Amino acid sequence: MLLDLKLPKIDGLEVLRRIKADPELKMVPVVMVTSSREERDLIDSYKLGVNAYVVKPVGFEQLPKPSRSLVSSGRSSTNRIRRSAPKRDEGAR
Repeated sequence: MLLDLKLPKIDGLEVLRRIKADPELKMVPVVMVTSSREERDLIDSYKLGVNAYVVKPVGFEQLPKPSRSLVSSGRSSTNRIRRSAPKRDEGAR
């Protein structure tokens, strides 16, 4: 997920906080794409669990590399979760 810090109605850090607090969303990789070069924003983003922090403007050629890495990372995490999850009894529906 690409997320900006400077959103019109809610702060991007608050969105990130809610994503990482949600059991169904917390494993989704989040890339903060923002114009902020403030060290505090960078630190707060990583403390809240962001996977990468990219300062705009980002050229198109710069974005795919971190995105590919996160997609790979997300797939690995999802596969690990699936392998470790207990098997559901299909007859219990």
